[in-house]
Amino acid sequence: MKCPILSRRLRARFGAYMLVSTLFLVLAGCVTQRIVWSPDGKQAAVLTDEGLYLCDADGTISGLLLPDVVTVAWFKDSRRLAVDRSQSCTNWHGLAAVLNPQSQENIRRAATELLAKLQKGNRDQVLEAEHRSEEKPLFARLLYLRDEGGDAALKLLEGAKELKDLKVDVSTLAVAQVSNGVLDVGPILTAEIGAIVEIRISPNSAALAYTAEDGLSVVAVGGGEPPRLVAGMAADYPDWSPDGNSLVYITTTTTNSTDDIKLGVLTRRRVLNERGQVEIQSAKDDLAGLLFNEQARVRCLRDGRILFASEEWRLPVTTNDLPQRQQLFALDPERQSTLTPLVPRGTQEMLPPSLSSFEVSPDEKRVAVGGDKSSVAVFTLASGNVELVQDATGTDLKSIPCWRSATELCYIAIQSSNTNQPKAEVALWENGKTRVISRTWPAQARKGLLE
Repeated sequence: MKCPILSRRLRARFGAYMLVSTLFLVLAGCVTQRIVWSPDGKQAAVLTDEGLYLCDADGTISGLLLPDVVTVAWFKDSRRLAVDRSQSCTNWHGLAAVLNPQSQENIRRAATELLAKLQKGNRDQVLEAEHRSEEKPLFARLLYLRDEGGDAALKLLEGAKELKDLKVDVSTLAVAQVSNGVLDVGPILTAEIGAIVEIRISPNSAALAYTAEDGLSVVAVGGGEPPRLVAGMAADYPDWSPDGNSLVYITTTTTNSTDDIKLGVLTRRRVLNERGQVEIQSAKDDLAGLLFNEQARVRCLRDGRILFASEEWRLPVTTNDLPQRQQLFALDPERQSTLTPLVPRGTQEMLPPSLSSFEVSPDEKRVAVGGDKSSVAVFTLASGNVELVQDATGTDLKSIPCWRSATELCYIAIQSSNTNQPKAEVALWENGKTRVISRTWPAQARKGLLE
């Protein structure tokens, strides 16, 4: 569906700008949160290329507790941890072993449809078209056809470059108990093809919301039921409403991936019923319109306000007046219908142009923002004041800053060394003072995070 507001001529005129703008936002927003503090502030989950470690506020770090962990989220009791582990499957038997029956059937059906296309058309052209498609992952379908499709499928696929070193990456989501530095991982709640980007735990700890290639889904913590899809085209960073029954997220109805400009909608949808069980309501509230960005982040405050970042567009506009940075907005849908810009014009230049990587402090009074080249700033919601924690460096942002407590912020500090190469360390910042906690970490705990 084409954008109903912006004409083809306008998209063409601003296409170059939007390409640069979108690319910048993607580069700024694709950084994940690789240090996540427990709600009580006593320990942090540290994610490196090796997997999951735990450290305390003094920097004492454990050995490797769980390999291949890429995303985590703490429960509010600080004793449980939702963990997403990544693994590669090189045959259909291994892939089917981790997928739920419905996902297996979906892939079988999609693979059968692909086989019919291959029988009718040119193999390379069909596979190229499927690569560009946003349908079921191509490699999973090929894995099924190679191993289960029989001689007819193998003959059609013979020599296809896609079959060389064929593997499918799978993310498995589970809940782990954390006790005295030991992890006890429970059964898999769900498995998703591709990466899980974000995990958000409901305030009542009854369900997990997560974003993956298929979109935004929710699954009961107790297990026993497959996940339910909430929105197929949702941005990566949703949040739960304060009452714990609804998800608030940014989605788009623009399905043509070639469009430079996609309209987005800030949406609220109830996903848990009165008994706290997963039940996706058909009705939803569309709260605000904006330009869609896959890395868009939503955070819901306890007072009912919803925070999100977006460019501030006003049409008509000349090319000289196109927005060059994002604004942080608040919406209180129960009390007022208007959007409130939070960052004063006088302090906008002190914050990074992209505000996609923002995180709210536990007392909900301040917002930390990670920007281009590892810049870090803290914005106070009530006063509009900005404190610069770290100026831009020569190193890209390695992890989104996170709060250990209402007053202490954790981030990756970039320090100069005698070799003229920047050295990264994990640091805690409070009231303008910084203390490094990772100097004694072994090489394996630094891999991919600090080195």
